[in-house]
Amino acid sequence: MIIGIATIVSAIYIFLFVEERLKWLPLMFLGAAMVNLIEGLKKFYYCKRMSGVFFMLAAAIIVAFAVISYRVLWKPI
Repeated sequence: MIIGIATIVSAIYIFLFVEERLKWLPLMFLGAAMVNLIEGLKKFYYCKRMSGVFFMLAAAIIVAFAVISYRVLWKPI
């Protein structure tokens, strides 16, 4: 729950000052992916396999967004 709250607070902080803090966007995505990954592992633990797979898939997609935004914002191609 702490990671989720920290992710929401960082998202608000980033989007309030977008021009200055846009480079922190990949970290926000990684925080969201971490929350989904933990939720997916929890679903697996409680034998809700299909729900866990969807959370893990969502975490993988969010990590892909984080990598893409990192490549775009920090290391121009």
